[in-house]
Amino acid sequence: MKIAIDQGLKDALKPELARLNERLETLARESEGYVGELRSYVLLGSGKRVRPALVMLFSQLGASEPESVQTVSLAVELIHIATLVHDDVIDNASLRRGRKTVAAEHGVDAAVLLGDHVYTWAFEQVATLNHPRILGLLARSTSVMCAGEIG
Repeated sequence: MKIAIDQGLKDALKPELARLNERLETLARESEGYVGELRSYVLLGSGKRVRPALVMLFSQLGASEPESVQTVSLAVELIHIATLVHDDVIDNASLRRGRKTVAAEHGVDAAVLLGDHVYTWAFEQVATLNHPRILGLLARSTSVMCAGEIG
């Protein structure tokens, strides 16, 4: 399914999406060594950020705190990135968006563990909000998504 976002909405979200990209860049550089290299490889990719944009848009429907919206948007993007890393392993893919996948570049073991690392990292971000309902929704969504992958 292709999701198109109106140009006016894209323009309205541009500052918040720029902040999200800055946070991803900061997170990518938090670790040194091999883990830092792997984090950077997946976090600094050229994603469209559709899922965080949807979180930002839907947050406008009610009362919301901008920092919480940023954190949930970040977590949603991290979960999406983790699913891509895992999907590439499952599909035995060698390329994603014209670049070697983590599994092709660093091996399946590193890819699976990196995907798990990024998943848990997403939940750590949301845990800082001290809002169990959001954690529950993300956990349930992840569970349903994994069950769908299994078959």
